[in-house]
Amino acid sequence: MTVTTDERTLNEPPVAIPETVESAEAKLLYLSLRLQGGQTIDELQRTTKLPKLSLYSIVRSLRRNDLVEKDGDSFRIAGE
Repeated sequence: MTVTTDERTLNEPPVAIPETVESAEAKLLYLSLRLQGGQTIDELQRTTKLPKLSLYSIVRSLRRNDLVEKDGDSFRIAGE
């Protein structure tokens, strides 16, 4: 029997986070984008509960490291 939670099965491998993503907040944002797909800053704020100023700073850092890219008003994991 396969148990599902939020459309993901418990048998699936864990989501890998690049080693260059160090802070807990950056890891949370990265995971949110990996699991939810492209999101605007407002959507990221709702899903992560992080302040907007922090989100802008984290996104800027992740973009500098080529881990996240901007797609219109949304951000997504680079290459996805």
